[in-house]
Amino acid sequence: MKDVKSICIKNTCIQDGIPCICVSLMGKNEDMILKNLSRLLQEEIEIIEWRIDDLEELEIDTIIRIAKKIRSLVKKQILLFTLRSKEEGGTAV
Repeated sequence: MKDVKSICIKNTCIQDGIPCICVSLMGKNEDMILKNLSRLLQEEIEIIEWRIDDLEELEIDTIIRIAKKIRSLVKKQILLFTLRSKEEGGTAV
């Protein structure tokens, strides 16, 4: 078996023998995303996966604006940004 090194981001180490809890953040628009994020931030999770494939409007300006708001609210958790294709279970691409 290969020697697997840990990857540490903020206060979370991945591949350290302890599973991390990762929860998807989804929403059709900014209001839904921020409302869902508010709920997630009250839970004991280490990683938040923002799934932009669920957005109704996949415009770069919209994505950047929402990303800045999310980043300002997510303090402890790792923020993972994904755009899943339909083959990967995504909804928009």
